[in-house]
Amino acid sequence: MTDRPAPAHAARSALATLLAAVGLLLTLAGCGPVEVRSAPPGSDLDGVRIDGDTLVLRVLVVNRNDVPLALTGAALEVTLGSQTLEPQEWPLALVIGPRSREAVELRLAASDAVLGAFEALQRGERQPLAYELSGRWTSEGSRDGRIQRSGFLHPVPGRPGRFR
Repeated sequence: MTDRPAPAHAARSALATLLAAVGLLLTLAGCGPVEVRSAPPGSDLDGVRIDGDTLVLRVLVVNRNDVPLALTGAALEVTLGSQTLEPQEWPLALVIGPRSREAVELRLAASDAVLGAFEALQRGERQPLAYELSGRWTSEGSRDGRIQRSGFLHPVPGRPGRFR
């Protein structure tokens, strides 16, 4: 007689080898990079100030995610009253912590008509100034976030040249 394993033992051995191989493959597959889908940043206009012939927009950027968000740029078109300013892009190097927000100041050249509208608003000679912001935030490794905000600007009491 020859020493051959029983058929049941051979089948169990083959099954155990197959299961071990599948388990190893599944373990190795889990070692790959994990893609985290993040929500795009939120934004809100915190205020505007006049600096000579330049408008300085203070924009709050909100990270709604549980991981840091690295912003690499902003592109924005601004309409104030009936005047649309030249669209502009800014490079950024800003990391916003998880579930945090940061203020970003973006500088824009202002036309004489826009500066005149802010001066009239400051003197109380006109109603609040309508604004619209549209554009996008660009970020590293995640989706770009759209900027779409509108509202009205009022003078900040006791703070000449500042509007909210």
